[in-house]
Amino acid sequence: QATSTRARTHTRVRVLVSKQINKDGMASEVWFRRRIDVRCPDPEKGRNSRCYLATSAILQQVPELRRIQTGVLNLYLLDSGASLSINENADPTVRTDMDGAVKRMAESGLKAFSESENKDKLPESTLIKSSLFGRSLTLPVSGGSVVFGTWQGIYLCSWDSSTSREILVTVATLSPKLHKVASSSVSVSSRGVHNITPNIISMFGLKISDDEKKSSTKKAKYAPTESDGAIYTIIRHTSASMGIAAVNEGWCETLDKAFDTVVPERWNDEFFIHTYEGPDDMPGHVKSSLFGVSAVVPVKQGSIDMSDEVGVVLGEHRDVGGWGHSRRIAGIFMQDSFVLSKSLEMTTGICDVTDLLNELTDGISVGWCSLVAKSGVPAALVSVESKPLDTKQEAGAQVQALAKGLRDAFDALTDEPGIGLAFAGRSLTIPIEDDKLVGSAKDRIFHVTEQQDDDDDGQQTNTVCGSLHVVVFGRRTK
Repeated sequence: QATSTRARTHTRVRVLVSKQINKDGMASEVWFRRRIDVRCPDPEKGRNSRCYLATSAILQQVPELRRIQTGVLNLYLLDSGASLSINENADPTVRTDMDGAVKRMAESGLKAFSESENKDKLPESTLIKSSLFGRSLTLPVSGGSVVFGTWQGIYLCSWDSSTSREILVTVATLSPKLHKVASSSVSVSSRGVHNITPNIISMFGLKISDDEKKSSTKKAKYAPTESDGAIYTIIRHTSASMGIAAVNEGWCETLDKAFDTVVPERWNDEFFIHTYEGPDDMPGHVKSSLFGVSAVVPVKQGSIDMSDEVGVVLGEHRDVGGWGHSRRIAGIFMQDSFVLSKSLEMTTGICDVTDLLNELTDGISVGWCSLVAKSGVPAALVSVESKPLDTKQEAGAQVQALAKGLRDAFDALTDEPGIGLAFAGRSLTIPIEDDKLVGSAKDRIFHVTEQQDDDDDGQQTNTVCGSLHVVVFGRRTK
């Protein structure tokens, strides 16, 4: 049974290697890019899950990782019919239950999906499923391997009939003299959603605000430089999660209740198989994949660059797990080698930022663009695939309707408007290939908030609906 839910490799690669030299003449990073194919078991041949353990199938096609002392890895699915996640690498029943949970969540969201003139051409169910987990993973690398926890592995979740998925692998090999992977254990008091921003500040020696000084239980370290960049983090467990969210106590309590609404423990009795580790275990696995185990934290002049209301949160999804309430986190601060770090104001509730981002990535041959929705209003970043239509105006209206539909679908997951957007994710990393975001000819990136536009037509207003931090890393050729 274990082998039936494991993905297989199919070798077809294209490689690009590029070196970036910093202002001191040091090789601050070497960029490596490769396209790989991963074969999924045929869902029509008796497979009981569409979630496959793909760790080996992916990483064995990137043998160069074994020679990297310090770096960052990005995996990006070039297909909107699938998603990537990190979860349990041992028991295959977790993957079977994960498939069942996603089907139920997608059914709930589909009921609220907005009508579209092109509805018969758009597989909304597949779009919702792929958006629940996302298509991009960005992970720290240390000592020749990805910084995973003992029980973590990469899931490739295939939501349509395709049996082969193309993944773009981008690796930044960083100078150990300039970068290092930091790790720490974070202890929280109980099950729930907890603000761990002070822990991240302490781990990476960032500046600390007066409010954070009051709430921090750790002695802060201060950075000797006014560094810009981004921190790429991971929580190394499969029944806990980490992401960007509002950090006030009321919101954290609301988000924790939303987790229980979206993934109820009654599913243990209804269809879960993986139930022998307690009633909170399998729901904890699903919550971990739903919210994610990694986050992008923007840094500007040595400080976290997000509004005071937003920070890094840890979701503890078990009453008492194998590690109690002590969770291990790790990450790396990519700094001083960025090409661009910029904040943008959004003036529509549903804002297509793709063309603007392509302007910012012009001249980058290889790299990536990390986005963080950093304002205090409920917000998310979503990717929508457009279909060929007669005119550009029709295509624009189509993706706008799909983005609104996704907002409504995530809203429908919970009982309170705006809360569901937390599960769509506030941070996203997209690789850059030859001056543009990968896939931007068809994939459109939207910043989505709960704020409604006048007439919901996507036209700009004079009201700021949110803000976006953009960090671009890569090899500049112009």
